[in-house]
Amino acid sequence: MRSCGLLTRVARFLRPHPLSEHQTLLSTLTLLPLLIKRLNRLETISDLRCLVVSSNSDEYGRLEFTEPLFQKETYDGRRHALKAEQRLLERLLHEMPLCHTQESSPKLLSKVEVEWVLEVVTTATGAEEPYDYTRLAWLGDAVVFLIAVALEYNQETPLESRQRKVAALISNRCLSKVALALGLDSFLNTVPLGSRKEAPLLGRKVPADALEALLGGLLLIGGLPLCFRFMSSQPWFNTEDGDGYCVPLGSATQASTWLGAALV
Repeated sequence: MRSCGLLTRVARFLRPHPLSEHQTLLSTLTLLPLLIKRLNRLETISDLRCLVVSSNSDEYGRLEFTEPLFQKETYDGRRHALKAEQRLLERLLHEMPLCHTQESSPKLLSKVEVEWVLEVVTTATGAEEPYDYTRLAWLGDAVVFLIAVALEYNQETPLESRQRKVAALISNRCLSKVALALGLDSFLNTVPLGSRKEAPLLGRKVPADALEALLGGLLLIGGLPLCFRFMSSQPWFNTEDGDGYCVPLGSATQASTWLGAALV
């Protein structure tokens, strides 16, 4: 039944696009499996949006279309940049009352923009698309450190033990467990869409990077509050005791300085 539904959607998609005189119906039908895979991918991303956004933020159930998002080439020739990235500073300033420069609220992303962010979030470099999650994972790495420090800040244990706990929480070992518990691995695109290659074994780093990229994406979608709510709902904070993890060199010697370093 699912295949029949996809074929119906494919037919509706192709109807307004007649074949050129140089293209036969048979040659066009050879692209049908790839088109069906692409449609399946879109449905998968829609499922992920329902899992990580709709369940954590009521306001994104009433999204209105804002501006069409776009990509642009970065210095390495790949298309990482999202329209939402340009609005990130505006959103963060809106969340900090002392920094308000205007009264207007930041623009909400449309449903299409949200799902495009999640498409980038779940695309690994091995998929050989003109975009991948590397850029958002770099952003999410900073977010997860801030969340871990903020959640551990008020504990009564010595500062060094809290720093050791945070080092454990942001490790690939811990983050990969959270990603797998969420089922994030089932949404990852790790091989070219039309390829017959088998998906590689993920190990720890790929799921951990994907979770960091997801946090980077959630920062674009709903700001820091959405990131905090999402991680607070995951089996994350009590998954590691910090044993075996060293306090990083140059760590702050006072709790307030430690929190300030995370904010910076």
